[in-house]
Amino acid sequence: MFVAPRAVNQPLAFDPSVLESVEAVVHVIEVRRVLEGEIAALAAERATRAQIAQLRRALKAIDRAVAEGRDGVAEDRRSTARSANAPAIPSSACCSAF
Repeated sequence: MFVAPRAVNQPLAFDPSVLESVEAVVHVIEVRRVLEGEIAALAAERATRAQIAQLRRALKAIDRAVAEGRDGVAEDRRSTARSANAPAIPSSACCSAF
């Protein structure tokens, strides 16, 4: 029998003391979807050539990870952390905490 190792990253692992119901979790997800889409649109409008090049490198890193049989989550998290601190979008760091 094969037992998969416990995942390092727990996507959507909400603190139960903060979110009291499934409905509360759904609300947080809905807010994140709206905010992240708007942040991405602003980033696209304001991105410099250097930031676009950095994004392309990040996407290639994710593609390489997937081609190597990995999920690309670590690469995605690194690129998200970098973009959350981008000066063009100073408020984007707010969403990375959720």
